[in-house]
Amino acid sequence: MAKLLNQDQKIILQEAHHNSRLRKSADRIKAILLLDGGFSYEQVAEILLLDDMTVRRYEKEYKKTGVDGLLESRYHGTEGFLTEFQEKEVVNYLRAHICQTVKEAVSYVNSTYGKIYSIAGMTHLLHRINFVYKKTKVLPGKVDREKQELYPSSMNM
Repeated sequence: MAKLLNQDQKIILQEAHHNSRLRKSADRIKAILLLDGGFSYEQVAEILLLDDMTVRRYEKEYKKTGVDGLLESRYHGTEGFLTEFQEKEVVNYLRAHICQTVKEAVSYVNSTYGKIYSIAGMTHLLHRINFVYKKTKVLPGKVDREKQELYPSSMNM
């Protein structure tokens, strides 16, 4: 197999691999370096636990666009179902009402805005707007007046 890289390109890829924070980007760089090292598509795919067509696509992308194109992430998450104003209303609702389960929040959003969220989707939304799950604690339903009268000083603190 013909060499893909000259010495400068190899150094650039090795530095990019060293600085890479994403495993996917590092695998793409390793694929190119392994191909340049004389490994076949199938061998590189087996080493990196990828499909050989994926390795071929990485090589094609590198030849076409270089390191920047190879490392470019094309993943973009979806926009939320609720508007910013609606999210603020959900925050206000959750501050005023205790929801013991995510299903209750899903039900509220569905009945109020007609938007259908999955449990996981609502959990992600709640985390994004800085809500966390805390197990509710049981409080006594009835007051024992006799015990309160025994300790009047604790009531006035």
